[in-house]
Amino acid sequence: MQTGAAPGGARRGTYTSRMRIVVAGASGFIGGHLIDELLRHDVEPIAMVRPGSDAARLRELELEVVEVDVLDLDAVRPIMRRAEFVINAVQLTSPGLSGEAYDDVNVGGTTNLLDAAVEGGVGGFVQLSSTTMYGDALPHWPVNEGWAMRPPGALEQSRAMAERAARTYRRRIPLILVRPALSFGPRDRGLMRRLLLHFLDQRPLRLVGGGRAPVSLAYGPDLARAVWGLIDRSADAIDSIFHVKSFDTDWSTVVSEMHDLLHRSAKVRSVPASVASWSQRAGLWEWIGKPPRDVPQYVTLTGRPHLIDDSRLRTVTGFEPVFGLRAALRQTLESMAEERPDLRI
Repeated sequence: MQTGAAPGGARRGTYTSRMRIVVAGASGFIGGHLIDELLRHDVEPIAMVRPGSDAARLRELELEVVEVDVLDLDAVRPIMRRAEFVINAVQLTSPGLSGEAYDDVNVGGTTNLLDAAVEGGVGGFVQLSSTTMYGDALPHWPVNEGWAMRPPGALEQSRAMAERAARTYRRRIPLILVRPALSFGPRDRGLMRRLLLHFLDQRPLRLVGGGRAPVSLAYGPDLARAVWGLIDRSADAIDSIFHVKSFDTDWSTVVSEMHDLLHRSAKVRSVPASVASWSQRAGLWEWIGKPPRDVPQYVTLTGRPHLIDDSRLRTVTGFEPVFGLRAALRQTLESMAEERPDLRI
């Protein structure tokens, strides 16, 4: 394969001109942003989507879209034989499902992709995970990739199991593990979208500890750029774990910025963290705090620190986020306004 010079003169790993990169889970929030980023470079992305998923936007782009169930190993194998690099963005995150349901997709799908990738001689594999696996007992300072995983529920336990499963393949395929911070942005349909809408719609909004808990957040397009940087410099990234974030902030600032962008005044009531924690344990938070639907552990999610250290990513790739908090929230609100006209800026 013919190799080319890396952008900026950086040492390139397995990157080649027109390298074929399969994005599994391309119809999802993160997968969609990965496709957008890959189309900016001299590679050939293949969007791998679940049969029946909404891939209308992808089909309008200049790339190949294939419908494959990751739980069907025989269907996965032909796609992996065509790939030079694979990004696994398949994650079942719908709230309220059983542990078995999460494990089937998040763990079973990961092992199928890896088995087929090994058989097909794929040159590298990126496994997307999450820093939410660290649980809710983080300190007030940024933690690095060596922090112990304490997954708080069935979803996060399945993510942790998927990552552990992926790491057993390290000697058989070049592997890069990516743990993004809580992620949001245009086209997000997950937890952060529900949380941001709650911040806007609940009046008065009850914030644990006044929303002063520090948190690292990742903006979708920045996350995609970081993943591309790791592929582009894979010689230095293989067999390592990387945190990704765009900025550090706190929930009070997020609320203030969103309301300011919409020319609104935020009505916020602070609930002491001790009261919120007690009421959650006693099953009274629904009455006191009126939390958003389908946001598990709202009290600990918004009331405790979750800061991550991304210096390893910056050292290896030179990554710098493009978007600040206000710009990221503006674009996210503009996307939400397609369904919620009241959120037009």
